[in-house]
Amino acid sequence: MLQPGQIATITQLHSESGLQQRLLAMGFRTGRQIVMLRRG
Repeated sequence: MLQPGQIATITQLHSESGLQQRLLAMGFRTGRQIVMLRRG
């Protein structure tokens, strides 16, 4: 699990079709780096 401030690279997305479409629309793509800002 990522801690706040850590950076990770998306290697795969596994989800049902509707959620996957939403994640892609928000810019989540394989190879993209993301930063954990805070826990929700």
